[in-house]
Amino acid sequence: MATVYLAFDAPAYQKALEEFYSRYVWRHPVAADLDSTVKTANQTIYNYMQGPSEFTITGTLKRYDATPFLKDVKVPTLYTVGEFDEANPDIIRRNAAMTPGATVVVVPGAGHITTWDNPQPMLTAIRRHLRAADTAHAADAR
Repeated sequence: MATVYLAFDAPAYQKALEEFYSRYVWRHPVAADLDSTVKTANQTIYNYMQGPSEFTITGTLKRYDATPFLKDVKVPTLYTVGEFDEANPDIIRRNAAMTPGATVVVVPGAGHITTWDNPQPMLTAIRRHLRAADTAHAADAR
């Protein structure tokens, strides 16, 4: 069997990766934020944990599965996911169903970085979640 070498730095691969990112990671990137995110990303850690790309997982997370622990979560939990997120709303709903009392918010029109693509619904969801958690905590303290 021949060994297949993927050229992760090949122009065609990079173009495909950019297309994927523009559909499922950031649909409306904020230029300054995107520049700083790309410049400050630690590729050594990413490669160690993930692997060379979103599609070739060879790192330490390859076989990691935390879903058995979700049933033990005992704090108010908010799952957020973009409508077009690479994480996929169905997968997030499935994880939330394993988490007692979890809430799911799907941010319309957003990819993975919801605060770039549609910040207002994301901020509204976070504020609502924190207020509800704070109210519940205050009631428990009485």
